[in-house]
Amino acid sequence: MSFTFANLKTARRLAGTLLCGSIIATGQAWAQTTLQPDAALIGDDPDGVASPGGDGFAVSSDSWEDWLFVGASRESAMRDGGEVSDGAVYIYRKGADGEYAQTQKLLLPGTGSGPDGDLFGAGVDAAGGWLFVAAADDRDFPGQTDPRGQDFRFAGQVHVYRLENETWTYRQTLTAPNPRARGNFGARSQSSNIALRDDAKVAVIGETNSFDTGPGALHTFRLKKGSWSYVQTIEAPLPSSEQFFGDSVVFLDKKYLLAGGVDVTDGNSQGYLAVYKSKGASGRFFSSPDQI
Repeated sequence: MSFTFANLKTARRLAGTLLCGSIIATGQAWAQTTLQPDAALIGDDPDGVASPGGDGFAVSSDSWEDWLFVGASRESAMRDGGEVSDGAVYIYRKGADGEYAQTQKLLLPGTGSGPDGDLFGAGVDAAGGWLFVAAADDRDFPGQTDPRGQDFRFAGQVHVYRLENETWTYRQTLTAPNPRARGNFGARSQSSNIALRDDAKVAVIGETNSFDTGPGALHTFRLKKGSWSYVQTIEAPLPSSEQFFGDSVVFLDKKYLLAGGVDVTDGNSQGYLAVYKSKGASGRFFSSPDQI
């Protein structure tokens, strides 16, 4: 099922609401001050072992309640006779003293598939006791053939974890309905393309180069009986072949979903926001030009 682009004025008004803080609105200038953090979790090499080119510590991060998740997508692992960037996710929890302490380290589930590494931790998103982790170069699609003939390079997969007895436990792996090489499912340029609704009943994952011409798409998933299942694909809303639709995805609230892209027409690039309204917790969305 495809959708048309939501009303442009709606998107612009919504973007203005998100981006224009009270200081800008009142015409005041930002103070030029240097701030020191209360605390710092510092990479690279958070495990004490150096990786070629660094571990990529904090290339992605997210939090939920007292938990903090930090991706280190270039952390190396030994397999196939060499050192590859399979990645990791470091999990911290805030204690009563307000300090964060590491409680767990997640590694790529199963066997790595990319000759240069799967880049597990390139994107993370958490809500409602669920954690989604993108492996940007995970190309393990047994029994399938990539129509582009590129060995599913940067097709990507998203691995799902559930908080059980204070431990984040692997539950399942999500893939695009029709994975393609360089689809960037879940992470593009090691930037998360995942959005979880606050109540963790609906997830939306971007695939920024999903089709042969590369316009991109969103894929929606619904939580039912403890498992996530595919529901719907929202295709890129504009006619140009290069859009990178789904490069950024965020829930404004339980009702509205915002998806960013870049419209490339006649060599000119113009960013845009598409706005969609959800049908409850069904995982389905529709265009809503008059709903904001």
